[in-house]
Amino acid sequence: MVQGRVAGGKNDNYFKWQITVHDKETDNKHTAKYFSLRHFNEIHDTHYTTDTVQKLKKIKEKMGAYTMDDVSKATKGSVLAKFGHLEFEKIREPVKYERVMVCS
Repeated sequence: MVQGRVAGGKNDNYFKWQITVHDKETDNKHTAKYFSLRHFNEIHDTHYTTDTVQKLKKIKEKMGAYTMDDVSKATKGSVLAKFGHLEFEKIREPVKYERVMVCS
């Protein structure tokens, strides 16, 4: 008998990522929680990977907290210019499901 999670199976019991997207044109931030990066990519039709997250983490370690002004001044084609408007934060937050009562 095999026990444990199935490889590649969905785990929707916990939110694993809190992702903030900064809109450069309107200067607004939108934050939402996702089960995985795949979940984020499916909803927003993007192709971000854990490599993107690691690159941004290294930039934060090197520069400290950067602002959107730093992102706009970054050289074209740099990691900061491409992905600086994103902020990935690892979390572990249980999903709160609402129960729906069906009356017949």
